[in-house]
Amino acid sequence: MNKSTAFAWIDFQNVLICAFVLVMVAAVLAMSKTKPIPTTQAIDGPMTVIIKWPELREPDGHIDYAKTTDYDVWVQCPKDIPVGYSSTQSAHASLMHDDLGHDYVTQADRKHWEKISVRDLVPGEYVFNLQAYGGLFPTPVDYVIQMRDMETGETKTVFERHDFSLGKKGDELTLIRFRIDENGKYVPGSESTLQKKIFHLPPPGPGVAPPKVKP
Repeated sequence: MNKSTAFAWIDFQNVLICAFVLVMVAAVLAMSKTKPIPTTQAIDGPMTVIIKWPELREPDGHIDYAKTTDYDVWVQCPKDIPVGYSSTQSAHASLMHDDLGHDYVTQADRKHWEKISVRDLVPGEYVFNLQAYGGLFPTPVDYVIQMRDMETGETKTVFERHDFSLGKKGDELTLIRFRIDENGKYVPGSESTLQKKIFHLPPPGPGVAPPKVKP
């Protein structure tokens, strides 16, 4: 190998190393921005999970239904069926509000929203997911999980994540999963974002209503 070739190879190696470092820095920054905020609150009461995403309107104020976004929230309690738009009730959770993405927005923050309520706590793992049902992606979305203190009636935020998005229709993301112990208490350090798909369509059969399909 002559001297010029050697220097060229060294320069190429330096470029690769710099590119690798930049990719790693970008990955760390992305993870730090999007990972859920760890809870410092005790979880021992009813919970709600709320997702919100912005209203998409044209400059003249009308809604172009080809450009709306519909996110869905899903929750699975221990040993229970998942709850979401197509399966709205279970033994421990209920879908309280389903937004189709083109619903008229009445909230002061001008955002669409969905809400699932977890009525009681049983031992085992709770999984909270987000699904991209349809429309334009990526569209930024926020989620917050709150708990009502049974003694004081105060509402506390236990997990939250802001300004993230899913890439395309059909994507499903585990927002957070954690465990509740035999005493109905949150197990500190049990939270994880390890992915678990829970989107659920009830199977057809005698006495089973057909799955809900959104318009």
